[in-house]
Amino acid sequence: MMGLGTSCACGSVNIECRIPNIEVERIMGKQNFRAWFQLIRPPNLVTVPGDPLVGFLLAMVSVPHEGDIDIIIVVPCMVASMLLYMAGLMLNDFADSGEDGLLRPDRPIPSGGVARNAVASVGMLLLAGGVATAGIAGKQSLAVAVCLAILILLYNSVARRIRPLGLLTMGLCRGGSLLLGASAIGLNAPLAFVAALGLTFYIMEVSNIAVWEAEGKLAKGIRWFPAIVLLGLYLIVHYRIGEILPVSIVLSLAAFGWALGRAAALGEVKTEGDISRQVGLLIRGLLLVQASFCAMAGRQGLIAAGCLLLLWPVGMLLARKFYAS
Repeated sequence: MMGLGTSCACGSVNIECRIPNIEVERIMGKQNFRAWFQLIRPPNLVTVPGDPLVGFLLAMVSVPHEGDIDIIIVVPCMVASMLLYMAGLMLNDFADSGEDGLLRPDRPIPSGGVARNAVASVGMLLLAGGVATAGIAGKQSLAVAVCLAILILLYNSVARRIRPLGLLTMGLCRGGSLLLGASAIGLNAPLAFVAALGLTFYIMEVSNIAVWEAEGKLAKGIRWFPAIVLLGLYLIVHYRIGEILPVSIVLSLAAFGWALGRAAALGEVKTEGDISRQVGLLIRGLLLVQASFCAMAGRQGLIAAGCLLLLWPVGMLLARKFYAS
């Protein structure tokens, strides 16, 4: 598109007024919806609200209380968790835009799909919105959300450049998201802390695989670590529960089997795209993990587990349109 022009007459003098060469399509492309959606990794986003939901239900099981607790009180924490997650992803793409321009030019910012400054602004707004939304659930939830916001800023400023610190920070963000839900009832919930610790290590190991993918190689031994983390986590949690919960046990076995299957598949990968796909599937497997924990919390927990499992096909559909890693 070469430009837009017009002319006007001022008295007897004809003056041609030319609008500067503006490539409308390119400018609109900078703010296209698909690029914005790509920033927030939609296939992974469906796994996020389950973290605080698990924390809430495990706290309900382990914290003494009188009468029934309405599950609706955890909704602000679930919304806050999603806002903080999206903020972290956007700020990460903002921070990595220079490197992405060299190594991953198809990413939304270097490809021109979204404007870099716009991503930073929206990311900070989402971060503030997440903290404010968590405050609706109470002071403890507000405090946890502030800690999560600090972790997000820490990762995108310093920790991402130091692999062990970066992996730990990413893991703590997901573990903290689980504790955000527990805080709606009370943080004196041992089961929630055990689950949060397990989730932290699981995400650390999955993220480690994703880092190897970004470097174009994979250390074969690490592919088993997510499954090993889940096995240890389930043994501890089911032991602490002290009773046989058939639905939870079946879902736990399914989650463990899913992680084992992904580990086996990672041993056969041929390309970076194959690794990326398995990383996405390991993250989607969190829905099984979350459902297994929810099923420990009676009738409300079983309903919650069913709702999380319904998100599985949603994640599959989104994975066909957007990448997860």
